[in-house]
Amino acid sequence: MLSVAGLLTGLGAFLPFYLARGFGAGDVKAMAAIGAFLGVQGALLTAAWILIAGAIGGLLVLCVRGGRGALQALAHRWVLRAYELYATRRAPQIRPPAHDTAALRFPYGLAIACGTLASVAWS
Repeated sequence: MLSVAGLLTGLGAFLPFYLARGFGAGDVKAMAAIGAFLGVQGALLTAAWILIAGAIGGLLVLCVRGGRGALQALAHRWVLRAYELYATRRAPQIRPPAHDTAALRFPYGLAIACGTLASVAWS
């Protein structure tokens, strides 16, 4: 029963990202499988570590491929999003141009592996 609860927790942790088209279905299924092995608390801790590892990996990819200008453009877009959300009380629809480095996607499997290892080591 604990495995099922962990599986549902892992699934629920990453399902919103899949629905927002940020993650692929394989990433969600991997998190569900990890949750089945680690239980509810382990799934939540692992999800947090995976998101941290993914953020660090994403920033590294952004720095390597786009340099300082890409980081500045990303920060500018987030400031505009925050202002639009504050001013209109609606979710902003600001998207990066297709040629922008921030629009690139990267495989999230490495972040899942690193986050899972960090979570198991932390426990």
